[in-house]
Amino acid sequence: MKKILIYFFIALNISSCQFTAPEFRKIEDLKVNMVSSNKIIINAKARFHNPNKTNIVKISAIELNAKANDKIIGNLSNQNLQKPIYKDKEILLPFELEVNPMSLFSNLNNIFEMIGGKSIALDLNGFVETKFFMFKKRTKIYHQESINLRK
Repeated sequence: MKKILIYFFIALNISSCQFTAPEFRKIEDLKVNMVSSNKIIINAKARFHNPNKTNIVKISAIELNAKANDKIIGNLSNQNLQKPIYKDKEILLPFELEVNPMSLFSNLNNIFEMIGGKSIALDLNGFVETKFFMFKKRTKIYHQESINLRK
C-alpha cells in the first residue's frame, strides 16, 4: 500500500508540472565549412531558451530543411539527441547541414553567379522536439540568411 501511495504522489507531481516548449531564439555562426563538387557542408548553431523551472527537459530530435530559390537543397534529421537544457538557461545546439551543389543550379547563370561570389538566400525551416519524461513538444525553427558559397 505504501508503494502505491508513493507512485501516486510521483505521478501526481509529474502530471501537475507545466512543461513549456523551449523558445527558439536564433541561428548563429552560419558558415560554409567545405565545398566540393559533390557536397557543400554548412555549419551553424541554433540558440534555445528553456523557460521551465526544471533541468529534466531534453532536446530529443531535430529536423531541418534548407531551401534556396524555393527548392529544398538539403535536410538534417537527427532523432537520437538527448541534450539536456538546464532550467531558465540558453543552449547552443550545433548542427551540420549537407547540401547537394547540383540542387542549387537550375541554369547556367546560377553557376556563374556562385563562381562570381554572389550570395544565395538560404531558408532554414523545421523543428526541434523536446521531452519531459513521457511528454513531448515541438518548437518551430525558421531562419533566413544570405550566404556566400565561395567559402
